[in-house]
Amino acid sequence: MRRIGRHSVEGRGAQSGAHTRPSPLPRRPAPPQAPLRHPTTGPPAATSVHRNDISPHKPPAHHLEPRNHTVFKPAPTSSGIQCHFCGRQAGDAARQRRKLSTGTSHFLAPQLRQSKNRLMDDNVLTRIGDALGAVAQADLHLNRTGRRRLQALVDAGELKRYPHGIVALPGTDRRILIARLHRGLITCEHAAAYYGLPLPSPPRSVHVLTPQGRRLPPLWGEHRHETRGRSVLRLEDFPVVSLARCIADLLCCAEEWTALVAADAALHRGRTTRQQVSAYLRGPRRVLGRNRLKRTSDRARSPLETLARVQLQDAGIDVSDGMVISDVGEVDLVVAGWLVIELDGYEFHSDRWSFHHDRERDRELVRQGYTPIRFTSNNVRSGKIVTDVQRILSTHP
Repeated sequence: MRRIGRHSVEGRGAQSGAHTRPSPLPRRPAPPQAPLRHPTTGPPAATSVHRNDISPHKPPAHHLEPRNHTVFKPAPTSSGIQCHFCGRQAGDAARQRRKLSTGTSHFLAPQLRQSKNRLMDDNVLTRIGDALGAVAQADLHLNRTGRRRLQALVDAGELKRYPHGIVALPGTDRRILIARLHRGLITCEHAAAYYGLPLPSPPRSVHVLTPQGRRLPPLWGEHRHETRGRSVLRLEDFPVVSLARCIADLLCCAEEWTALVAADAALHRGRTTRQQVSAYLRGPRRVLGRNRLKRTSDRARSPLETLARVQLQDAGIDVSDGMVISDVGEVDLVVAGWLVIELDGYEFHSDRWSFHHDRERDRELVRQGYTPIRFTSNNVRSGKIVTDVQRILSTHP
């Protein structure tokens, strides 16, 4: 019997089972489809759909784009959002990635953004504060977001902008602003005041040492000194030259008395040496500084002694300072080998013990053949010391 289609036909080899096919399996009915959502009728009626009935060729909705995410709903527990089909729960990170309007992340996003901006602002302000309140914007190495936050701080008044890309905190020291503007270092009188050296008068205009070729117009009347070398200085350090360079610049550009007072104090305290200062006084433009360096002394104990010595030397009087006499000690000045000049500052000779001690020294000097003479600070500043010494020398045999 032969089988053709669904009919059986007898034939050769029917009993042996040759040339036979198995009957096909019946088709499985299609799973029920979820009702469609109509734009006017509202949400569809609830339909029970088993997770095994999902077609293997169509992934669940939580694997699709966020705009097609229709199978998530808020869960009654604190675990977040739950899927209808697989029961999977999405945490806060998943809600943030999918930008769902349900849950608490939608309401926390503005607060998180403001907190992040505040952290970035605090970081910028801290870095500028560590740089002594002023810095070039290029030295901050900010990305685009950082530059936006920097501009927001400027608009809010927490920072101030200056020419050539300088940003600073309000109330920053003007010396710092000048140094940042010119990419240089503070020198001369303001540098001497920074190192605590005595000055006859308060510093006036700011002098700044700038790299050669950087010629920017002054903003606050500052004076520039150019140098070929470029000093490498951290932003956290005060932008000032070394003490030896400060003394060298003072000897070249400041008034002679001002320069010698600061130089004598630095040399007397051992904070620098003549060799270190002379290293910055090379070249044809430093002749004045080299000549003034020869007049400095490391034995001058006060600015008053420096001024008296300079006045007597200018008058052509041979004077020595800081001499030590046996049984007396160190005296201020000695002229012509026998005239001892003592300078009385009110702050050092106002008590009774100092008064009696000075008189004992005078008697010992007379006993050894010296002639002691005393001058006050007013006598020195007015120049009277020169006329009095010349008169004494002229009457001496």
